[in-house]
Amino acid sequence: MSDWYKITKREVRRRGGDVLFENRQLKLEEVLREIYPDYSWVSSKFLHKRTQQGHWKDKRNLQGLLTRAERKLGIEKVRRCGDV
Repeated sequence: MSDWYKITKREVRRRGGDVLFENRQLKLEEVLREIYPDYSWVSSKFLHKRTQQGHWKDKRNLQGLLTRAERKLGIEKVRRCGDV
């Protein structure tokens, strides 16, 4: 499923996936969430040309990004500035 993050809506349409977007102005992410509702999609991993306005103001999006970065970088413990 994670391969979907590397695909754009334009690519899906180019390969015959227009039917997924007929009569709707949905993003690929929205279509995939409808088709695979049980998969835990991560919005920031999709190839959007622009992040939706307000995306990074949502603390859940920021926390998710930081958690994934911690895992990827092998960070096990996070301390606040000034903590020793």
